[in-house]
Amino acid sequence: MKTARAKFGLALYLSAFFFLSSFAAPIYAQPSASAGFDEPVITGMAPDPSVCRVGDDYYLVTSTFEYFPGVPVYHSKDLIHWRLIGHALTRPSQLPLVRLTRNGGIWAPTIRYHDGVFYMVTTLKTEGHGNFFVFTKDPTGEWSDPIELDQGGIDPSLFFDDDGKVYLTTGGGTCAARICQSEVDLKSGKRLSEIKPLWNGTGGSSPEGPHLYKIKGYYYLMIAEGGTEYAHSETIARSRSPWGPFEPDSRNPILTHRNFKASPIQGAGHADLIQAHDGSWWAVFLAFRPASRMAHHLGRETFLAPVTWSEDGWPIVNGNGTITLRMDVKTLPQHLWPETSTPDEFSQSGLNVSWNFVRNLEPSRWSLTERPGWLRLKGSSATLDDAEAAPVFVGRRQQYFDSEVATQIDFQPRREDEEAGLALRMNDRHHYEFGIRLGANGREVYLRYDIGGIRTVAANKSISAGLVRLRIRSYPEIYRFSYAVGDEIFQDFGGVETRYLASEVADGFNGVFIGMFATGRGRDSSIPADFDYFESKQVSGQLLEAAIVKEQATLPPGYTVFSVETAERGLIKNYPFVTRLSNDLPPGVIAKPGIVYQRYGAREMHLDLFQPKGRGPFPAVILVHGGAWITGNHAMENPFAMELARRGYVAATVEYRLSNEAKYPAAIHDLKSSIRWLRANAVRYNIDPNRVAAVGASAGGHLVALLGATNGMANFEGDGDNARVSSVAQSVVDIDGPVTFIDPGNVEKEIKGPYDTNTRFIGGTFKEKPDAWREASPITHVNRQSAPVLFINSSSYRPFQQREEMRNKLNALGIVSEIVVIPDTPHPFWLFHPWFDSTVQYVDEFLRRTLQNRER
Repeated sequence: MKTARAKFGLALYLSAFFFLSSFAAPIYAQPSASAGFDEPVITGMAPDPSVCRVGDDYYLVTSTFEYFPGVPVYHSKDLIHWRLIGHALTRPSQLPLVRLTRNGGIWAPTIRYHDGVFYMVTTLKTEGHGNFFVFTKDPTGEWSDPIELDQGGIDPSLFFDDDGKVYLTTGGGTCAARICQSEVDLKSGKRLSEIKPLWNGTGGSSPEGPHLYKIKGYYYLMIAEGGTEYAHSETIARSRSPWGPFEPDSRNPILTHRNFKASPIQGAGHADLIQAHDGSWWAVFLAFRPASRMAHHLGRETFLAPVTWSEDGWPIVNGNGTITLRMDVKTLPQHLWPETSTPDEFSQSGLNVSWNFVRNLEPSRWSLTERPGWLRLKGSSATLDDAEAAPVFVGRRQQYFDSEVATQIDFQPRREDEEAGLALRMNDRHHYEFGIRLGANGREVYLRYDIGGIRTVAANKSISAGLVRLRIRSYPEIYRFSYAVGDEIFQDFGGVETRYLASEVADGFNGVFIGMFATGRGRDSSIPADFDYFESKQVSGQLLEAAIVKEQATLPPGYTVFSVETAERGLIKNYPFVTRLSNDLPPGVIAKPGIVYQRYGAREMHLDLFQPKGRGPFPAVILVHGGAWITGNHAMENPFAMELARRGYVAATVEYRLSNEAKYPAAIHDLKSSIRWLRANAVRYNIDPNRVAAVGASAGGHLVALLGATNGMANFEGDGDNARVSSVAQSVVDIDGPVTFIDPGNVEKEIKGPYDTNTRFIGGTFKEKPDAWREASPITHVNRQSAPVLFINSSSYRPFQQREEMRNKLNALGIVSEIVVIPDTPHPFWLFHPWFDSTVQYVDEFLRRTLQNRER
């Protein structure tokens, strides 16, 4: 249901642009506490913060560079929890974002309050513009037209002295020092004095971001040095005159992490001081959080730290000039804002206040009224690659490392180059597009990477008609993309690293924005793209399915549920391009899930069966999952089974009793029982009883190797049903599974830990049960009745497996055994594209060659 939201209209052509009922932008509310808070206090791109106080209310502004509207205005009651209440620059007449230089636009605003009026002064880094200020009596409403200032440089700051004089301080000017100052007339913006040098700083690079304060008879000049990167710092000097000379603090820098490389917070600096209504002092400042070594993509964020004063009158930031992610300090009484409603269902006449455009997008390019309840975007000739024109893009800051965004789009492109969907944008040269377009075979979903001069479509897939849901899940070092047509389940579509959108790679001052786009790539689109909703939410910790979370609680300490999802998280850092296998049933295949093949008292053993359509008889294959004999679910192998069924096998994914239920040899008894069940039901399921095979992966690979090696051995049969039916496997495929437990290196590894998987499986240590360890090793039982074995190995180092030795023993007996390696693969390669196709091809070819009566 579309939810109602109160609206706040802005003047001129954006009169319906933003709404303030959702002031608590997703920065918001950390848990209430009597003391302490978590950093940062504003997450996502929020650089160059400046703050002022009116009674017990606090207002803060940050830089916006090429995004429109410009200069967000935040409100807080405690300096910790901030809500977005509007923007200072909401009209193109205030903020003409044209002919921008790289990283141009709005730089480093300062907000001050004086005699009932708010002033915001900033730099517009674009052709023909410089420093200016705007003012208002209501920070949630309209701000004035710009008043230009007759002083160059960057990062301007206003100071109102006790005698009524107003000073403008800037960095990087043309005077004899890097920090310059003049007296100005706020009515006209004209200088009332010459521009005079103040201070060059302490010797660090790029002195900038100056702020002047008068405290207990001293004028304090605080600036940033070292560049807004890893050497960033904050320094301070003081004088008895606003013109200097300024004496530096011997403790400088008063804030920096340049020598604190182990901290997850880097680049601290560009600060502003504020005295709270209870008399305490605080500093707001920027810093960033690298997601990986030397790569941060969320942008420079706003942080907070307490300030005390030394006996000789100098500010001390948090005791030692550094901060931590958790600040256990006394705070103001904490005031949380209401949570933001989600998703945004576009049910009002204006966009929520958190949305932004790249540069000055024409208002005719978007609408919330032409199709009520939908955001309509009308693609133009501009693309996200354009450095000057405004692309049709409506986005918001990415604010969390672990998050999920989703939308539903109605888009039926009529021509090539008409595209629409979701985008992750750092700048015009670094962005990812995940959308819909017209391909060679009709409508398709696609994923494009734009990384510097490299532009490539990484994946595309034809889709049917209907609405499409797009989803992007973010992790600190990876983005994952998935889609669904209509009411279908989401299909994985691959991933890519976050680092290619990082400032260190993209040469950008911004953080990543995520949002919706449309383009005609060279001409106007003939059809609009309609978005039903946009949902953005933080996900605490890893994204785990509910079933996995439930199963996790049943495991011994230190163990993790083995699933496709957990396997994916373990490898996407090094293999971001992987995609999951589809769970869609292929044409020509019949599924019969949840069949009970064996009972042990109240315990039912299940299998999922997949049959080719036709009369058969067909060869049969059981598929056995991994999970170190401790965890895992047979259904994770269903995509593999469905593909084998498509190729003409009756394929069954079988569960077995895990070591938490029953120790060895319970699992091998279960597999023997499942093969007997297939033979006993051969006629019913069109199975050729003379052609039965087993395929297993990881721990499942061990089990099928043991299954094949022990063909006909009575002591491995167990007490299951169908005792008169053979459990012989005519062929076996072991995918990256162990074939021995008794290798000395493996025993030593088990003793050292950290996880005694073999001990749990067998029910005792090697010292306690050496015979059981030997008996559970498939290599121990190789004989003339053993089945042919194909070993499919990953290229990752898997010590002490002795696959080569078992192959040689089988070959010496005249039994076919082969080893193949899938290049550049991690352990769970069989669960993912691009390795799945070659894996299943190896399996199919080997089974065709080794099963008896191969003709079908």
